[in-house]
Amino acid sequence: MPLDVPITFEVQRRLNLPEDHIRKALSDPEVLVAGMTTALGADGLFVLEAPFRPASFPYEDALHAPAVLTTSRGRRIALVRLEISAWSDDVTGLALRPLSGRPDRWGVRRIEHYFALAHDGADAVMRIICDEVARTMGSDRNIS
Repeated sequence: MPLDVPITFEVQRRLNLPEDHIRKALSDPEVLVAGMTTALGADGLFVLEAPFRPASFPYEDALHAPAVLTTSRGRRIALVRLEISAWSDDVTGLALRPLSGRPDRWGVRRIEHYFALAHDGADAVMRIICDEVARTMGSDRNIS
């Protein structure tokens, strides 16, 4: 059932941290590793398929990572891509978007489930990154 009103399926968050602090925190191989699974309440799971890596041209300043949003029973709702990029000198953006070519053709129930899991997934990744930046800065205060 196509939607009558076009919408964007991208979910964004702003992290009030410089991008270089986030890159330093994500350089730890134990942070956001492939296969990391996070419960998103009782509704579903967020599964990171690979760690963050530099994106290809023309987006080489961004970091990308593939992930999957599933129901709590493991049924796939959407393959997604996470993207981390500088928003300004002091703020970094986190975006989560489906890899599907036509999410506007999804059914209403799937769209509602996608947005619930996408918002929870973006919040979970943001918390993990912020915690890791705080841990990294605590052990190495001279991050630039």
